[in-house]
Amino acid sequence: MDSFPRRVATRFLDAAPFQPVEGPMTAYADWLDNNPALSKVTTLAPTLNRQLRLKFRAFPAAVRFFALTDQIHHMSLGAPVEDLSQEFRQAAKFLSQGTIRVLGDERGAEIANAITDCAMDNAVNLRRIGAGATGQLFTKVGTSIALVLEKLSRALGLSAGYRMVTVDGVRWPQIRILTKREEALKSLQANNPEMYDEITANSEQAAKAVAGAHKMITETGLVPTTINVDGAPIPAGEEYVSKEKIVFPPEGGALPEREFRRDLQNRKKSEALLTGEFRSGFETLRPDALKYEGLRKLSDEDLANPALIPPGQKVEYRALTDDKSFSKKSNTRIYPTMRDVDGNTVIVDGRFKGFNLDDMVNKVGRLVEGAAYDVDASGVPIPFETRDWEGNLTDVSANKEPYVTLDSKGRFLIKIPYMQGGGGKKDPFKIARDKMQLVSSKAPKKNDKGEMTGGRTKGTSITEVADTQKTTYTFEAKDFATVRASVGGMVMSSEAAKKLRDYYAQMGRQEDALKAESLKSYSLDRIGGFKVEMVIDPETGEPFDPPKLTKDLLSKQKEALSWIEAKGYSGLAALDTGVGKTLLTIATMQKMTRDGAAGEGSRFLYVCPKKLKGNLPRELRAWMTDEAAAGLSSRVDVLSYEEFVARRNGGTRVKKVMDPVTGKLVTEKDPVTGKSVTEKIPPDATFGMDPPYAAVFFDEAQALVKNENSNVSRAAQMLNHPRKILLTASPMEDDPDELYVGIAITNNTVVASGGQGKLTQARKDLIAFRKRFCVRVAGRTVGIKSDTEKDPTARQDFMAWAKDGMYFANKLEVTEENLKLQKPLRQPVSLTMDPAVEAEYKVAAKGVAKVLKALVGVYRDNVKPTPALRQQVEAYQKALSGYMGVLNALANYPDEVVDPKTGQPKFPGAVSPKVSASTMLIHSKIESGGKRTLLFTDDPKFAEKSAKQISANTPGHRVAVALAGKIMVFEDGELKNPKENTFTQRIYTDKDGNKVPKDQWATFVLREIIGSDPSIKALVLTKTYALGQNLQMFTTVVHLDRDSFSNEMMKQRTARAWRTGQKDVVEEYTMDAVYDAPDEKRDPTVDEVRKYIQESQEGVFNSIVHESRSAIIGQEWREMGDVNAELVNVNRKLFELAMAPYPAALAEHDYDQAVKGE
Repeated sequence: MDSFPRRVATRFLDAAPFQPVEGPMTAYADWLDNNPALSKVTTLAPTLNRQLRLKFRAFPAAVRFFALTDQIHHMSLGAPVEDLSQEFRQAAKFLSQGTIRVLGDERGAEIANAITDCAMDNAVNLRRIGAGATGQLFTKVGTSIALVLEKLSRALGLSAGYRMVTVDGVRWPQIRILTKREEALKSLQANNPEMYDEITANSEQAAKAVAGAHKMITETGLVPTTINVDGAPIPAGEEYVSKEKIVFPPEGGALPEREFRRDLQNRKKSEALLTGEFRSGFETLRPDALKYEGLRKLSDEDLANPALIPPGQKVEYRALTDDKSFSKKSNTRIYPTMRDVDGNTVIVDGRFKGFNLDDMVNKVGRLVEGAAYDVDASGVPIPFETRDWEGNLTDVSANKEPYVTLDSKGRFLIKIPYMQGGGGKKDPFKIARDKMQLVSSKAPKKNDKGEMTGGRTKGTSITEVADTQKTTYTFEAKDFATVRASVGGMVMSSEAAKKLRDYYAQMGRQEDALKAESLKSYSLDRIGGFKVEMVIDPETGEPFDPPKLTKDLLSKQKEALSWIEAKGYSGLAALDTGVGKTLLTIATMQKMTRDGAAGEGSRFLYVCPKKLKGNLPRELRAWMTDEAAAGLSSRVDVLSYEEFVARRNGGTRVKKVMDPVTGKLVTEKDPVTGKSVTEKIPPDATFGMDPPYAAVFFDEAQALVKNENSNVSRAAQMLNHPRKILLTASPMEDDPDELYVGIAITNNTVVASGGQGKLTQARKDLIAFRKRFCVRVAGRTVGIKSDTEKDPTARQDFMAWAKDGMYFANKLEVTEENLKLQKPLRQPVSLTMDPAVEAEYKVAAKGVAKVLKALVGVYRDNVKPTPALRQQVEAYQKALSGYMGVLNALANYPDEVVDPKTGQPKFPGAVSPKVSASTMLIHSKIESGGKRTLLFTDDPKFAEKSAKQISANTPGHRVAVALAGKIMVFEDGELKNPKENTFTQRIYTDKDGNKVPKDQWATFVLREIIGSDPSIKALVLTKTYALGQNLQMFTTVVHLDRDSFSNEMMKQRTARAWRTGQKDVVEEYTMDAVYDAPDEKRDPTVDEVRKYIQESQEGVFNSIVHESRSAIIGQEWREMGDVNAELVNVNRKLFELAMAPYPAALAEHDYDQAVKGE
């Protein structure tokens, strides 16, 4: 093939199949042809290049990125200069999409972000290069690309690294496959930077020592040379005449070669016991008798001596992994440790209790006593992982410490040794077995009578294997910390260690997702498709670099998106009111589309309350460009929760038919009755999965978790989809069970009752969860348990569970300067009733007085109710239901309470003290600057009555009330001009002349008509409006009642005014009707009981949602600092080279071999 056709073919193959080559062949192709030597200078070494292309063979467009990287480099070597910024960004997009397809959601999204950021960050530099810039700019771009390609390669399982090379005076990275030894050091740098720095420092010290020896040789007039000792070159000098060699050890002095070798041999003999892989002396199996010649071992008394082991330390766990070069399988040992007074790490429990951690590695870089092998009582080496012909683990009782591997189902399996006691000695592993029993479940067994007995259920995945006498247990990775705390030191097989590392790597990604440095990938300009304006730098007249946007996602929204990605586009994202769930949803959908996580032609499902269906389309138009908004809108199905339930589980709906005149769909009417005709919808078990949605979003997801057996919750649980995202401001309202249900939905776990009295495994798990973690009184959770001796990791495990399953954004932590909120000023107001009304209230409450007192005991004092009252307290709302109507009426509108004997009002002219106090408050706010007030009540009758009474007492000012079907504005206690001051569901026109959809009428009226009218000083809202309304123009919130018993709904009410964008301090008042008597002598009113219940709920919410955010998931693995055993040996030798006797001079050679790969 001649050169021109070959160039055409090569260019075509490098280009994306759906990105056709435009224009004639460029001068770059000719340059490649005319510079064969330089054309072979590539960023990716040939082997790595081939392997990467093989990984992306199903996505050929992805590899264009590699070719463009070389072209950028070649421009520094004389290739024709071009502006490749746009082409590079397009190539980055295809590589990002291919990466997510190859690596999957969790790992792929992280790498895709790095690729996109690389293209965005280098856009300006590439334009400068295209304009003729030279020099270090190429090195800057090349290094940035190399870091990304190295990260990509390593994520794909290729041990890659880069080094800088100089070609024609230009430094550029070359990325290649690392040697095994180089990879070990790189892994050490990532997992244990402290030891990496120590090795680096010791290697530098070692180099200085060798240089010093060479200097001495030269100064004595000898001819520099070396002698070979075990393959390592040792500095020596040769006498010119006699040819005798004098060895100059780095620690000083000089010895004839013969004397040096004799001393070296003697020293080797003295260390023989530590240089072999297997040594004699294993017939003693008991840890308390374990001894190694030449190693110091601290006794139990030493470990308890504060002069040796400083008190107050927390046990730190350390992991050492055996060197794979000695066996096909490496194993990992985990040791509990503390520091001695000299800073040495000492093992404080387990088989090697008392030994220095560094001494666990012998002189050839193996963990002592094998680790890849064990030794039986006869001293014969046996593999740890001996399996029979069916693949089952055979007897491993020869192991002398707890051993962890994987069973046939992929679960972790730990076997704890059993040793016979006697002779005054106890089984050293009994404590570990007993601790494991305390935190593990066990399946019941049938006894001789056929009864199921002996079972137990705990809130962990740890399960005792039947008929193993407490020696063998299975568990999941999430309970590793509990196992570690129970057992202490252990050995893990290579498969088990890898699975655990992978698990904690994912936990680490979730933790890292919340760091500030991870958030730049989530700005709207990088996601694309949004209306963005760059802030101009006044000094240069150009946009800031890096760019600043006039309008962007909040930092908390970026955190949430980063977390959702790290979770594989699933999880419960709880964004405090006003932080912006809808925009987060849009940004997530758009980014999934950009990155290819949402496949070509796939759709999204967005489920929300019926009245909020218009929010997503409206926000799309407000934030996105017209083209992007139209494109994304066409891919989103918006359903109300009612419609979702009907689609998934079946149901009925109003039948629609085509109107022959208008051609529009209208409701079909029964020709006889005139009523709407309904039709049945059959259940669709494949809904959402055939074809699958790219992701499913549930907005205001608290609707799913309040009752796990409700139709809507069941429908969400039974939608078996890998990407379910729950969005809410209220991850739990009354009980941690709600958070449990929400997380279960995202994990496709069905926790609803099985029916017919069946207790499913998921329900058993929920019961075990409550038992392990929750402090429950009278059937209600009033707190989270603390750690105990029996369960030392309970609180840590709970907080890790909560943080793993839920992201929470506190609006007080929004950092954007113009959006920062101040805490609201909260003031409970206790109001006494009219004496006659109070007397009537006490009579009406007499039937439930004991229940009310017991509720105060439970929720304020954490006192269990008496057995006689327990059932009523557990179902208190049912117990009180028959009394609530008259009690609320007496507290809220006593003038309407009727005497059953006369049929006349009992208290004519009486006014609720709540309304009187609210009127005075509104007056004071008007006089102090015209501030406006929101009032809330769940009672529509009380709402309308309050609006009338307040307006009658605030002349010259108007008061509005919003009921479920209409909104009215009162003036002087009357509804003047009803047509003008009554708003109902119809089509309205906004200020820009756009029609407002009928289902958005209330939101439009409240915000654009009521909210923009300063003459309306107060607005009374009912429960219908506690969610979804943005009313920051009001700065005072008054609760006329306490929304039944839900503290979370109280916060939702306040959040209508106290939300992002509020400039003023919000004042919050809660009106409680109380008795006019000293606290300790009176019974509580219903308002007071609600107060105590809500305060208890607030405490539980804070201890779960807020405290869990400070947990660091995966810390139990990260803190151990996983180290390859060989590197411990290398570091020891490097240290000895500078500080210890001369035989350790062999370390320099070991370092070159083990670290540099030379």
